[in-house]
Amino acid sequence: MHDYEQLFRDSSHAYEERDIEKAMSFVTEDYSWFKMTDDGADLRSKGKEQASFGLKMVFESEDYVKGEVAFLKAFGNIVVAYEEDQYREGDGFVTRGTLGVYKYKDGKLSRVYSFSVDDDG
Repeated sequence: MHDYEQLFRDSSHAYEERDIEKAMSFVTEDYSWFKMTDDGADLRSKGKEQASFGLKMVFESEDYVKGEVAFLKAFGNIVVAYEEDQYREGDGFVTRGTLGVYKYKDGKLSRVYSFSVDDDG
């Protein structure tokens, strides 16, 4: 039996360290990330190679500052997390919240469904 909260923490730690190789060690070959919009699911990344390229773009961006997990709860092989990422914008910083639903298969992350959180709803 896997401790999915710990797997999530470990992969988040690799993300915080901007360690692409280590972060990718936590995902399946058929990994997919969907950004949920008003129109439905928008496939943003399919496959481990495309996910690795996407992480590289984020980590190389001068706008991305940091991210942190504010809430984390596992329900079997599903992990729900609320994350806040900080970006440079103009002369200051902006924080963007995301609610993520992470589905694991055989101890590795296989699907991510992310919802942008709009405080002004």
